[in-house]
Amino acid sequence: MELRTLQRIGGVALGAGAVLLAAYSICFSVVFPSDALVRDLRPFVVQPAWMALSAVAQAGVLLMMLGFGAVYTRMAAQAGVVGFLGIVTIEIAYLVQAAKITWELCWYPLLARHPGSADLLVGRAFVKDPGIAAFRLVAMGTILVGIVLFSLALIRSRDLPRGAGALVFAGAVAYGAGPMLSVQVAHAGIVVFAAGCLWLAGSLLRRTGTAVESRSVPQVDAA
Repeated sequence: MELRTLQRIGGVALGAGAVLLAAYSICFSVVFPSDALVRDLRPFVVQPAWMALSAVAQAGVLLMMLGFGAVYTRMAAQAGVVGFLGIVTIEIAYLVQAAKITWELCWYPLLARHPGSADLLVGRAFVKDPGIAAFRLVAMGTILVGIVLFSLALIRSRDLPRGAGALVFAGAVAYGAGPMLSVQVAHAGIVVFAAGCLWLAGSLLRRTGTAVESRSVPQVDAA
């Protein structure tokens, strides 16, 4: 399969993943009150809406992994060490995020249905476990570092719109800081992040492979 075809597939995946994650974030905040979730997860994780939204988030994360990989192939020549570290960290971060969503999709409902383990979901007692706490810290740290490094590489790239990199960075920061400020800030952040990803997706679909092909075709001097 040619590189430009993979980039087109990655562009579709990035756009779809961004839309799914934005829809998940907003719908989750509307359907499930954050205060009640902190007190007791049990009545929520067995609801069909929880399962459906978790599945949407899982699909979005997996699509974003493919999409960001395609974006990197477009800017690899100018990305340097910063871009390489950024894509590696982002892929690790999304892998960890996929693992977290698997807990929410499979393990949380299982714990809630068994009296002997249901208490772990009260007051988020499971978060106090050192292993889980460390895992969650890795999840937050990798996504933050990865987005920052990758966004810097995007802004410096000549093959992709710099404005898209700025939107991805601003949206990720607003979404991460949103819970400390207000739900509206978090929602705005995910919408801005999704807009940046859609811009990148459109760039991949419009001009795939041009820069790579122009550098890879050897020039033959006329005899």
